[in-house]
Amino acid sequence: MNLSIRTTERPLKGAFVAIKHDMKLITTNDAAERLGVTVQRIHALIKDGRLPAERLGRDYVINEEDLALVAERKPGRPPLTDEEKAERAEKKAAAAGAQTLPFEPRATKPRAKKAGVKKSRKKISPKK
Repeated sequence: MNLSIRTTERPLKGAFVAIKHDMKLITTNDAAERLGVTVQRIHALIKDGRLPAERLGRDYVINEEDLALVAERKPGRPPLTDEEKAERAEKKAAAAGAQTLPFEPRATKPRAKKAGVKKSRKKISPKK
């Protein structure tokens, strides 16, 4: 769904930024569909400032050309560098070496099984 909003002399109610004449605007649902992500992800990109959008009432509208800013993103987290991997390995080794209990664990006695005692299950007979 393409929206084309013309500017007026008075500002649009609920719009924070003036919308340019004949701007091709799309909704967050359309943007999510085109990028192959969820609407929540589009909102997160807008909140992070990586996807410019304009508020129109309670919804966001996005310039169609601005989708190119996030279209080339790689999915998932970026891989760790060798330095980050080494740093994490050092932290893990230090934590494993310094990990001691602040108290001695309580000695537990092994439980002896009672000889000859079986738990019986009550059989429910159908009512006559």
